[in-house]
Amino acid sequence: KAKKTARKTAKAAKKKTTAMGWPSHEPSTSLGHPTAMVTEAAAIQRIMDAGFTAHDYDRKQEQFIKHQGRVPSPSEVVRGLMTEQKQRGKVKGKGKRRATGKVRVKVKDQRVGKVRWMRVVVVLGAIAGMPFAAWRIPQYKSSPIAIIGEVRYEVLDRPEDIRHQLRTPFEELFGNRPVTLVDGRRIYVTESDYKLCWPESWDAIYEKNYSMRISAKARPLYFNDYSVAEVKTVERIDNPMARAR
Repeated sequence: KAKKTARKTAKAAKKKTTAMGWPSHEPSTSLGHPTAMVTEAAAIQRIMDAGFTAHDYDRKQEQFIKHQGRVPSPSEVVRGLMTEQKQRGKVKGKGKRRATGKVRVKVKDQRVGKVRWMRVVVVLGAIAGMPFAAWRIPQYKSSPIAIIGEVRYEVLDRPEDIRHQLRTPFEELFGNRPVTLVDGRRIYVTESDYKLCWPESWDAIYEKNYSMRISAKARPLYFNDYSVAEVKTVERIDNPMARAR
């Protein structure tokens, strides 16, 4: 009875596979289970589950006959199709990895470019901040000192020191003006205080023969200079030329 049942099952499987357009073969070893004997129907079912068609089966079978010189079993065809599918998957995976690698390289290049620009900005900011730190930050725990002196009036009030040659344009950007004293000191005051020190033009002051004596306060800086001074008092001195004689 068991033999008759097995024969009937094999005949039914052959009829089913023939009706589906698949060639019939004897049972062979299954792919992935080399010690298990499976029927042709099981091998074909596995091919269908893997997403292959009858055209794929015929193509692989023709390749096998061409290279091996014999008709392959269904398990051999399944093995060949599965191997081909794995190889295609590896190639696709490599392509994806390569594409991902290119994207990573692009992202890395963009990050490197941003870091370089940030470094340039930091360096430029440091260079631009050096004058501000040198001419605006007073000495630690320093108190304002009194600056008393007579203003020196010249047609062209040009500084002789390189420090003041650089600082004068910087202070003019903030609306401050330089004032030179007779003893050679140079201070910087606001526009309103500058008008107190220079009430008229140089020609008018020279013709009227007078000068201004000022008293101001400023804090010492780290580079042997003074901060922007605040004029406290202004005193007019008449006939300073006669007094100088």
